[in-house]
Amino acid sequence: MMKQDFPAGKTKPLMLSLHNICLLHSVYHEEITENLLKGAKQYFEELPKASRPSFFSMAVPGAFELPLACKWQLATKQVSAVIAMGCLLRGETPHFGYISAACVHGLQSVALECVKPVGFAVLTANTLEQAKQRSSLEPALLHCNKGYETAMAVGQMLSLVKNKE
Repeated sequence: MMKQDFPAGKTKPLMLSLHNICLLHSVYHEEITENLLKGAKQYFEELPKASRPSFFSMAVPGAFELPLACKWQLATKQVSAVIAMGCLLRGETPHFGYISAACVHGLQSVALECVKPVGFAVLTANTLEQAKQRSSLEPALLHCNKGYETAMAVGQMLSLVKNKE
C-alpha cells in the first residue's frame, strides 16, 4: 500500500512563505469567479503567518484567456504557481465544449511545459445554481468552494517540490 503524504480532510502544507502565487481569475461570470478568488485567498490567510505564501490576483476577460496569462506569469522567476479560476456555463450551442477543452488542455500544457503547479479552478457547470454551489463562501460549504480547494492542492504541490529539493 502506498503511503499517503497528505491525509484526507483539511490539511495545510507547511512553509509556503518562500513562494509567490498568482491568483488568475476570469471576469466573465464575475459573481462566481469573485467567490472562487475569495475562497483561494481565505485558504492562504488561514495558514500560520510564518507559512503563508505571498500572492496577488490578476484578472483576464474569460476562461479562454487563462492559459496564455498563466504562461506569462509562470515565465517569470518570481511566480511559483498559478491558480486559474473561471466559470463556464453550458449553453445551447457547442461553444461550451470548445472553450472548456481549450482551457483545460491549455492550462495542462502550460503546467507541463513550465514545470510549475497550475491549479484548475475553472467551473464547468450545467446551470448557474451548480456554479454557485461550487463557489459558496458559506462556512459550512467552504470545503465545496473550488477556489479554496484548489489553493489547498497547489500548496500541497509546492510542498512536494520543496521536499524534492
